[in-house]
Amino acid sequence: MAHKHIKKSTQIIIAAVAVVFILMIWSAYYQQRAIEGGRQPAVNTAGPIQIGAIIPLSGDVAAVGMPIKKAAELALEEINKSGGINGRQLRLNIRDGRCDAREAVNAAETLITIDHVPIIFTGGCSSETLAVAPLAERSRVILFSPSATSPEITNAGEYVFRNAPSDASQGRLLAEAAFARGYQKVGVLQEQTDYAVGISIIFSARLKELGGSVQVETYRSDAVNVRDELANLKNVGIDALLFVVQSPAKADLILNQLHESEWHLPLLTNDVSLGASSFMDERYADTTEGLIAANLGVNEKNPLYQEFLKKYREAYGEEVTFPLYAALSYDAIYLLRDAILKNGLNPENIRAYLMSVKDRPGAGGTLTFDKNGDPVAGHVLKQIVNGKLVEAEVKPKS
Repeated sequence: MAHKHIKKSTQIIIAAVAVVFILMIWSAYYQQRAIEGGRQPAVNTAGPIQIGAIIPLSGDVAAVGMPIKKAAELALEEINKSGGINGRQLRLNIRDGRCDAREAVNAAETLITIDHVPIIFTGGCSSETLAVAPLAERSRVILFSPSATSPEITNAGEYVFRNAPSDASQGRLLAEAAFARGYQKVGVLQEQTDYAVGISIIFSARLKELGGSVQVETYRSDAVNVRDELANLKNVGIDALLFVVQSPAKADLILNQLHESEWHLPLLTNDVSLGASSFMDERYADTTEGLIAANLGVNEKNPLYQEFLKKYREAYGEEVTFPLYAALSYDAIYLLRDAILKNGLNPENIRAYLMSVKDRPGAGGTLTFDKNGDPVAGHVLKQIVNGKLVEAEVKPKS
């Protein structure tokens, strides 16, 4: 009798597990059909409010992703200490996107179909945001980034927003600065990522419009040597070099190998490069002196910016790296909080709120969205003079 009882109990357990498994499969299938059909998957209406997040937390680009994550969590902590949203805590459901399109899509599918998030926050890489954008559009989930700056994101979809300016302004600014300084033939050394290629395309198009020419060399993100690419550019005889990187580590690689080769020429670069340790190393002073960079414009006297920097130092015991991206991340969480507080969790209503944002003050500056969900803002020009990064003009003073 005992044997029969055990056998019957085992059968019941197996049957129960099978039922649960079938329900999970059915739920995932239903949610996927909802995405493919352009219907919004159900959003959780009880417990903490979850915002999905896909941030590069491993690899070279983690240098950008980590301060973005910390700034977002700082805002979350403040919001939750003050009562959350109508008494519900706000949580970030964070996945490591690794600055990889496939990883980002896999993470987004889980966040949408299993976790039922109304918003996905992407911080660090344009490739992650661009890969997830079609999925967000089909499922009508808000996709928001404080740092994805590829020009292609402008037309990525109606549910895609960012409070960081497009690299269209970065590429144009660098091209105009190069031409104004007499650099007619510019070599471009670009990393093979959506972000870096986007800047390169805009730069090249603008320089050609002005009457200049461009020679492009591309390197992979896992490259540990760019000597061949540098040699190719040197052989064609260029007036200046623009190097475009996805992470500070690659800027260090390029500057180191330029220094080793003793090839001295005018340099231009993108904003991410400015996080490279080489700029703080006196050994590279002869290589980096005079370098021109596009950078995110920030009013360092803005009280909200200074307050953010102070809070970050107190919370983490360190100075913030990539401070403007971090400030924009901090602002983004408060913006999304306000959108949910005013319009609820329906992504369509959140989108309506975001489209109405105009002259909103924040740590990263004043925010107004244009019709494409881009901020009405741009980049500024910086230059290394006597080892210090200072403001620069497109047309240098004579």
